[in-house]
Amino acid sequence: MAQKSIKKTVPPASSKTKFLRSFSESQTFNISDSCKAAAIGRRTFYNWLENDQEFKIKFEELKDSRDDAIESAIFSRAVAEKDTTALIFLCKTLLKNKGYVEGGRVSVTDTGPVLAKVIDSLMEGQTTIDRAALELTKAGIPLPESIKIMLGRFTPSEAEPVCETISVEHLERRYNEALAASQAQREIFLPARRIEIDALKKELNVDSFKESSNIS
Repeated sequence: MAQKSIKKTVPPASSKTKFLRSFSESQTFNISDSCKAAAIGRRTFYNWLENDQEFKIKFEELKDSRDDAIESAIFSRAVAEKDTTALIFLCKTLLKNKGYVEGGRVSVTDTGPVLAKVIDSLMEGQTTIDRAALELTKAGIPLPESIKIMLGRFTPSEAEPVCETISVEHLERRYNEALAASQAQREIFLPARRIEIDALKKELNVDSFKESSNIS
C-alpha cells in the first residue's frame, strides 16, 4: 500500500521577521517603512527593543551592516571619485585625533584652495594686498607671514576728491555773473556794429537800409 506524502505547511512569518526582513532589504533603512511592512506601529517596535533581547540583537546587527554600507559608500566617493565634500566629512569624523574637529575648518583640504586662489589673484595683479587680507579674514584663514609683511609696507591709496555740492544760491550767483558779462559784451558790440552798418549804407547808398516810420 502506497504511503501518502505528507505536505508540510510553513508557518506565516511573524511580525518581527517581517520587520527585520524589510529593514535589511530597504535602501533607505527607514524604520517607519519597515513598521508598515510588518503592519505594526512604532510603539510596538520600541516595545520589542525593550523587552525582546533576541530581536534587539538582530536589529543592532542590521544597523551595523547599514553603517558599514554607508561608510563604504563615503570612502568610495572620497577616495575613488575624489569627492571633496565626502573627504571633508571623513576628516572631521574619523580623524579627530589628528586635529580635524567636527564643526571646525579642515586645515589642508578646506582652506588650501581658497588661500591658493587669493595668492594667485594677488600675484596676477587682480587684487590688492588689503583686499586679499580681507578675503582671507572673511574665510577664517590665518594670514600667511608673507602677506603680513606686505601689509606692513602697504600705503593706502589717497581717496578720490569728493565733488563739492553746489547750492542754489551759488548757482544763482553764477547765473547773474554770466548774464552781466553777456550784457556788457552787448553794450560794447552793438554800438560798434551800428557804426559799421551806417558806413555800409553810405557806401552802397541803398534806401532799403533806412528805417521806415510807417511801421504799424
